[in-house]
Amino acid sequence: MPVHAAPTGHPLLPAVLELPDDTHVFTGTLHPSAPSWLAEHTIGDHCLLPATAFVDMVLHAAHHTGHHTITDLVIHTPLALSGDTATDIQLVIGPVDATGHRACTIRSRAHTTTAGPWTHHVTAEVTTGTAGVPAVPAIVWPPTHASSLDTTNLYHHLDQRGLRYGPTFQGLRHAWKHHNDLYAEVHLPATPHPHHHTIHPALLDAALHALTLHHPDHTTIQLPFSWTGVTLHSDPGNTVRVKLSPTGADTLAITLMDDRGTPVATIQSLSVRPVDSQQLARAAARRSDSLFRPRWKRLAVPAAPASEPIAIVGSDLELAPALMSHTPVNAYPSLAALVEAIDSGLPVPRTVLAPCGGHAGSSVPVGARAATHRVLTLVQEWLGEKRLAESRLVVVTRHAMGVDPTEEVRNLTHSALWGLIRSARSENPGRFALVDLDNDPASIKALPTALGCDEPEMAVRVGVPQVCRLARADADGVDSAGFTLDPEGTVLVVGGTGALGALTARHLVTSYGARHLLLASRQGAAAPTAAALVAELTELGAAKVRVAACDAADRDAVYELLTSVPPEHPLTAVIHTAGAVDDATIASLTAESLDAVLRAKVDGAWHLHELTAGLDLSAFVLFSSLAGTLGNPGQANYAAANTFLDALAHHRRSLGLPATSLDWGPWDGPDGMAGSLDRTSRIRIQRNGILALPADQGLAILDTALGMPDEAQLVTARLDRAALYGLADRGTLPPILQDLVGGPTHPATGARRGQVALMQRLSGLSGNDQRDVLLDFVRHEISAVLGHASAASIEPERGLLDMGFDSLSAVELRNRLSAVTDLRMPPTLAFDHPTPAALARYLHEALAPDGATPLPDEDAEIREAIASIPLDRIRDAGLLETLMRLARNAVPFAVTESDERRSTIEEGDVDDLVRLALGQ
Repeated sequence: MPVHAAPTGHPLLPAVLELPDDTHVFTGTLHPSAPSWLAEHTIGDHCLLPATAFVDMVLHAAHHTGHHTITDLVIHTPLALSGDTATDIQLVIGPVDATGHRACTIRSRAHTTTAGPWTHHVTAEVTTGTAGVPAVPAIVWPPTHASSLDTTNLYHHLDQRGLRYGPTFQGLRHAWKHHNDLYAEVHLPATPHPHHHTIHPALLDAALHALTLHHPDHTTIQLPFSWTGVTLHSDPGNTVRVKLSPTGADTLAITLMDDRGTPVATIQSLSVRPVDSQQLARAAARRSDSLFRPRWKRLAVPAAPASEPIAIVGSDLELAPALMSHTPVNAYPSLAALVEAIDSGLPVPRTVLAPCGGHAGSSVPVGARAATHRVLTLVQEWLGEKRLAESRLVVVTRHAMGVDPTEEVRNLTHSALWGLIRSARSENPGRFALVDLDNDPASIKALPTALGCDEPEMAVRVGVPQVCRLARADADGVDSAGFTLDPEGTVLVVGGTGALGALTARHLVTSYGARHLLLASRQGAAAPTAAALVAELTELGAAKVRVAACDAADRDAVYELLTSVPPEHPLTAVIHTAGAVDDATIASLTAESLDAVLRAKVDGAWHLHELTAGLDLSAFVLFSSLAGTLGNPGQANYAAANTFLDALAHHRRSLGLPATSLDWGPWDGPDGMAGSLDRTSRIRIQRNGILALPADQGLAILDTALGMPDEAQLVTARLDRAALYGLADRGTLPPILQDLVGGPTHPATGARRGQVALMQRLSGLSGNDQRDVLLDFVRHEISAVLGHASAASIEPERGLLDMGFDSLSAVELRNRLSAVTDLRMPPTLAFDHPTPAALARYLHEALAPDGATPLPDEDAEIREAIASIPLDRIRDAGLLETLMRLARNAVPFAVTESDERRSTIEEGDVDDLVRLALGQ
């Protein structure tokens, strides 16, 4: 006879198959939304089946076969529920063995049309017979002399630490503590068919939430691991009283009672495992961390401004008279004039303002380039001025940022400065800041007080200082299908033959039905991929694909391109994906490199804006970059170009024109600008919390962004919360990301913590032991920068250049050392101290605790002489690397000079070496 499955009435295991050998196979299919409460239990970045659901299922199977107690239950693997795929679950309970027990297992696999592998989650054993209700002494409720525990913000705290419970699981109402015992009152909110469960998983799970109240800050989270002696005596209903009695470091006994104090369920022992709350929070934050919106919020300011005078430098000094009525001001026409005043006895100012003036009469792109040129020159002069090494330069712009979604960005020529300075600050922490003002007199009055907040970026509007923080973009309810393209209209993709442009063009055809495409690029049809791309798009369904050669930075060429669009298929959407990179650290960035990158994005985007302003467009999408939002080291020109695009989108929105600027992180794949990165660069990006976007995920984000028409700017990057927490711990997290990870309230917090830990290690040690500790510390930081698994391969006397360091690696190492030690270190640190041992000696001199004698430095004379060398002149002459290799005898000094010059190198003293390097 055929064997048929019988219904059970259980929501998770609705069918059972009884086999001839008395084995019972219970089956079901789970969805995160069916039952609905499954989606309310999230740990880290996964929607997980609660451990209590396994208990409920095993109890159900036990009762079905005439058993009433779970002898033991061990959870081997959590069951994560996918948001896209259903999960088949199978519980097998075997025949009764000689001792009267039945073995039980729970497995799952993805619910697909083809059979997949099963994952083993639970091993359990149930007993035969009927368990009586244990006798429990009557408990006065709430217990006499018990201390009440505050549960008001419990679920908020748990949410911040990675345990996210929906309404069904938020059942803990009251809790008390008496000696080591915890007491709680738990209520199950209204939920469909609660009595179809032996004990509802949400009710039992909520009974365990009181465990977190052991710790006032709720930072210790304990999750169930194994259960012993679980017996259900009667239907618990929707409300229970709970007693939790610790029996060991990680074990406890649990009694669930009704409102008369009669036990309805008992658990002899539950073993829990503590979970690092920060790890959970990091994992939780990774969930859907790919779409964010910048939000400005009010900044808490100190009660009074700093008493010291503010210095203002530059030719645009209109800010000085307005400030003088509110605070002492010293104004100087140039940085050189300020330095001259310092040499004459002026105290070194802690803060120096650099206001940026307007550029009347010039076009926006020309004005933007002129402003960035001037500020780049100022930044480079600032970094080269040793007298101001402990000071901060605050670049002041006017109406360059869109603080309110409806605010007009009136001064786009200043917008690019924000990306430039963000990048300069990422290379030189603490040296730069940004302030954007409106024209309200109250904002000038508030500026001195706002500067006391020590924030690296702020905008002041109507006298209110504000700071920008990223927040998750709420994509719930966003219907990407709500964005449509007119199939008879033409879509212009600038940069259309590039990697992202081609990817976007394909997506427009396959997902939005675009039939008429105009792909513009500098090479046009001569681009290597152009012909194949046209053929592919045509095969996918496009009726007409035209590739045109056009330099978007040339206004006349853009005008000609737009007028070539046939009137029967008018232009209906513009997507600007073009861009260029020419990386260099801020100290070595040239005006030519700056112009080349700005032209590709700034000029092109502005010309498209101007020349399409009168057209009825459904979309004007600018592919910007996260580099502008965060200020990538070594990409000041690229960051400047992209902050201009963000501001342009705000500007267009204020005019009632469509615009969306998408700040992309790197896309995964060998093509495009990110594809040329070497291993060290990729590791550096990942270490800073940025993960590459797979193409399908990037296109899905694009769909979501297009369905959010009210957002002028969105950050579309995949963030790694674990790495961001690491930056927060070190004090190097960009403040704009602080609200995403709940990092330190101020970046210096992590730095102070790191310094305290390091100083504690050094305290009480001899000079030699201190240097050994510092050498280990330096080797660890170097290995982290290079992406090595350990510091074992970092040789103390090997040169940094030989290890693979480049200019950005040197910047990162200096910043990592500065963050942990809280020391301001020179930009030339890696050149001045080019080996791990030399760096350790430098740190030892700077950090040796009081009473410790720094080690004698046999190279002090040489290093002192080298420190006096004008490194800029040597670097410009191309001799710096050669001198570094010679100084440490790392490689033979290959020269073609005369024997006399070779003799000078081999036999000369330090002064001879310096004269030789300078060509004297």
